[in-house]
Amino acid sequence: MTSPVKQKPTQEEFTLTIITHLGGIFASFIFALLVMLLTKKSQVKKHAQNAFNWQVSFIIYLILAWILSFSSTFIMSNFSNMHLVFPFSLFTTILTIINIAFCIIATLKASEGQIWPYPLSLNIISLIGESRINQVKTELNKVYRELSQEFKKKNK
Repeated sequence: MTSPVKQKPTQEEFTLTIITHLGGIFASFIFALLVMLLTKKSQVKKHAQNAFNWQVSFIIYLILAWILSFSSTFIMSNFSNMHLVFPFSLFTTILTIINIAFCIIATLKASEGQIWPYPLSLNIISLIGESRINQVKTELNKVYRELSQEFKKKNK
């Protein structure tokens, strides 16, 4: 029995998936969101949704760590001389390192044509809903058309 032949991604698809995952290191969920909303390629869209879910999850984890850090500092400063800022600050540093590592691993897997599910990732896309994503996409297209028309008018 022969295995199914994997279709090699085009150069554009390859580049978009790499940008989607590596972009998380530099711009959080922005690249993933843009690629997810603007691409029509289903495989690239899956990568973008995967990266978007992780980046939003990462932000949620960071916010929780900051809240724990500030609240523990407040509580401990009122009741003792002991401060617990360090463990939670260390936790945010570790989270940042994990984000970088996860983005690199996902990029390497994407370069091999695989979708790597980020561990600890929440499924944010299903919570938002596909219909809401399509509404945002429609609005972005509308703004793009209006900006294009304005640009054409100014360049005449």
